[in-house]
Amino acid sequence: MKTILLPVQLCEQVLKRKIVRPFQLYLLLKSLCSGKMRIHKSEYPALAEILGRKSGRTISNNLKTLIQMNFIGNNPKSGYYFIRGISYLSEAFKIESTTATEFDYAHIRDLQAFCLASVVSYIIRRQKIKGWGPGRKEWRPKQSSCPTSSSNKYMVSNTLIAQKLKISLHSAYTWKKKAHDLGFIEVTSNLIPLKVHLKHKKALLKGQPELRGRLRAKNHWLYIQGSDFVAQKSIVFKRRKKIKTLSSGGKGEFL
Repeated sequence: MKTILLPVQLCEQVLKRKIVRPFQLYLLLKSLCSGKMRIHKSEYPALAEILGRKSGRTISNNLKTLIQMNFIGNNPKSGYYFIRGISYLSEAFKIESTTATEFDYAHIRDLQAFCLASVVSYIIRRQKIKGWGPGRKEWRPKQSSCPTSSSNKYMVSNTLIAQKLKISLHSAYTWKKKAHDLGFIEVTSNLIPLKVHLKHKKALLKGQPELRGRLRAKNHWLYIQGSDFVAQKSIVFKRRKKIKTLSSGGKGEFL
């Protein structure tokens, strides 16, 4: 098993900037050398197969993106590519936090889900530190009907994820579901009982139109779809060495 520590803020930036596929290639190349290597076009199909791509053309496009972003350098005369270190990328993104998650290269194809799980697990970690209970304010049911803080499950809404990563609600939902399916996080649906029969749905929406899109029916009774409860599962937090940023002022943009 080969692993690497990825700063959580870097995972966030990869998702925000929509560079998951180029970053996959970056990590793959990093795992194949000590920082310097030649890459021949004849090797593109093999690299594409490892990453689950349909053709080597995507490798060529991703290489161009990585060079443009200075994630890797290139000497056309010698044919060498220079793979920058994680610390260099952190410096370029002005990341100051040393909090990182341990990424197993075996999950290279699931990088998007891993990065999402890292960010969500960090949100959970912040909630634990601040002592936010899982039933706070949002259509709060009786305390006995929702997980307790000791279960390590906390509310993380799709809206929050979408806002933090600048993605659509649909993407937030599907990415979080995939991270759950892969075992990075554990997601539990949060259906809050209204004690209103399904036959009264139209009347309820007429009086409370803000519930439109949030109502769910179960055994002929209505429920409000609250923010999912999420628990950190296989994400492992560790500390990287302190990162020196390019600028002396201000903290890196995060959460």
